[in-house]
Amino acid sequence: WPSPPSFWVVVLLLLVTFFTLLCAATPITVVPDHPDHHYVYTALIGAKEPVNDTTTPVIQDVIKFGVNWIRQHVGPAVPDDAFRFEVTSVVQQDLFYSKEGDVPTMFQYQGYDEVTRAPVVKETQLRLGTNFFLVLQVETVKRGSPDKTKRESASASESGSECESEREGEGAVVEEEEGEEGAQVTVLSQQIHSVTVLQDLDYVFAIAQHTWNTTIQLPAPAEAEQPLLIEDVQDLALFVSNNGTSDSKHDNSTTQQQPNSNRFKIVSFNIWNLNTDWAARLRMLEAQVSAEDPDIVGWQEVRYDWSRFRRRTHLQRRDEELSDEFRRESMQGQTGRLQVEQMAARPRFHGYQFVYVPAMTYLNVYDRNNFHTDEGLAVFSRYPILNTTVRLLSRNLEDHQDEHQRMCLRVLVDLPCCGKVNFLVTHLTLSDQARELSVSEIWRFVQELNAESGSTIPNILMGDFNSLPDSSAMQYLIGNVELYGQRGGFADAWVTKQQRLREEREANGEQDVAVDLGYSFPTWNPEKRIDLFLLNGDIDVDEIHLIGNTTLPSNIPDKERYEKLHRHVSSDHLGLAMWASTRTPHFAADE
Repeated sequence: WPSPPSFWVVVLLLLVTFFTLLCAATPITVVPDHPDHHYVYTALIGAKEPVNDTTTPVIQDVIKFGVNWIRQHVGPAVPDDAFRFEVTSVVQQDLFYSKEGDVPTMFQYQGYDEVTRAPVVKETQLRLGTNFFLVLQVETVKRGSPDKTKRESASASESGSECESEREGEGAVVEEEEGEEGAQVTVLSQQIHSVTVLQDLDYVFAIAQHTWNTTIQLPAPAEAEQPLLIEDVQDLALFVSNNGTSDSKHDNSTTQQQPNSNRFKIVSFNIWNLNTDWAARLRMLEAQVSAEDPDIVGWQEVRYDWSRFRRRTHLQRRDEELSDEFRRESMQGQTGRLQVEQMAARPRFHGYQFVYVPAMTYLNVYDRNNFHTDEGLAVFSRYPILNTTVRLLSRNLEDHQDEHQRMCLRVLVDLPCCGKVNFLVTHLTLSDQARELSVSEIWRFVQELNAESGSTIPNILMGDFNSLPDSSAMQYLIGNVELYGQRGGFADAWVTKQQRLREEREANGEQDVAVDLGYSFPTWNPEKRIDLFLLNGDIDVDEIHLIGNTTLPSNIPDKERYEKLHRHVSSDHLGLAMWASTRTPHFAADE
């Protein structure tokens, strides 16, 4: 039957009210004819400003979050009474969305005139969050009676390795002072920590970078073995293979000595961002990578996901409106938005320094529950990271295969075995034409690094190149093809090792020697070699192999294979592991 007119009036009013509330809840209402609200690019736009007042609630929470992370995730957890810290400096930097890379993008939105309240179109920058750069002096101490402390300190000094004594010069110094209630305090280590804390717009914290240098490091007295938390089958398998010991944490001060003192191990892995069941894949990645016991790990497709740990009841921007529960959970790292933080928190990755830099942002201004998702590169290092540099690669906005911003992340690491080495990580574009420009820019970047060091520091480029070895881009990097008037100067580590093995086997009289093609993608049916290690300078490959699981049960129907992949593979790429060596040490000069 026809409804009375009053019924439709009520329906219309309800619809108007609904859409009014919806628009009010949206972070920013973009004018519909804005050219493109889903550009994928982010840049660290905004000046870095020192924070002079560290007593405000926000800065105090940032410091507590950083300190809690250091205490919990550098080797074995440090008890409160054995941990002392002093804040050296705090610098903050606001992060703004940028399409062009050098200035924040201006967004148009529907606003109102302050006087007439008439609808008008306004412009604004889009802030994504704030980075806080903390520098802290951290001490781990042992408290006890004077006699006992001195005996343990002397014993610890005598048990130090020759390698550590050589690196420290005259040996470690033990500082003793009177603690509370007359107890003797022995400083076991003094470290300078640099921590980058990302604070999102809804007061969620994440650790994006953590590096440190040790000025004093003494072996801690033997303590009772801590029970291992067995979370899943992979943890149980590792527990059994270690004969029932909880050998799950790395100590940053030492590493297993190899027969060749100039050897070190590297792993490169594209982790497939957050696809399928990330929690299950994270445990597999941890088991596979830690089994290699690498000194350096280069990660690709590392994401920060705004939609995770999203609480609509905590969208307030003022500190006093945030609940104590939410602030506590944020400071304890229970948010789970940043993959590199989750990886660094895994037990078998404790003790690694790390750096994460986003390259692109998937921005969705219409969805308050999925405001932005960042993706970038990360590096884990067991040894001090001396310097970090980012080179943004050119991007053609008219090329649909080049829609993602790409970059090259470089970290300079001081390796105990052989000194300073540049490790560069990249994830190249899908566009053939854009990729040629990208590799030329990477090679120019390496030339700049060589010019700074006088070509004395070797360079290792790793990552997902999205390009086959016979492509013009890859042939350029190894010097076989000229682009833009230049030729690259890298050596393909996989090809170098395979050629060497083939020559050795043919010299032994073997015929028709098979060559391992090194296919790394896709994991469940490898048919492309697009994950590589490229070497430049005084560096050589000793051994190289793929890591990861490639076998899937044959009884999974094709239509269900993707949904069930997470139960069997850690990523859509296989990882790559390499033993490398240098012929000449390149130790960092004393500063």
